Amino acid sequence: MLTFAGQSEKAKGWVVDAMRRNPHYPGWYASALSTIQYLQKDYKGAIATLTKVGKLAVWDRRYLAASYAQLGRDSDAQSQVDAIVKADPKFSLAKLMPKLHFRLEADKSHFLDGLKKAGFPE
Repeated sequence: MLTFAGQSEKAKGWVVDAMRRNPHYPGWYASALSTIQYLQKDYKGAIATLTKVGKLAVWDRRYLAASYAQLGRDSDAQSQVDAIVKADPKFSLAKLMPKLHFRLEADKSHFLDGLKKAGFPE
């Protein structure tokens, strides 16, 4: 909640502490951390966090694609886009927009920028 409320630094403290306390944490801890890392423009960190996750959720793949795209790793970004579109051929950014609950417009714009750079259909 803190992440989407625009308090990513505070959220990161909570997530990192939870991961430290539970070294066998569930995958969604990594999802939360990668979201924070992306919003803080730590794209390499977001990629590193997500590549440790066994099975990626769709949401994870979106952040992974956006992170790759922000680093100019276009083929890696495209492979994530392809996986998402293959699973949901009707996926579009227009359909995703109402589901993005960022309090700060800058966070929402930053995420959408990465998704657009990755090549998701608008």
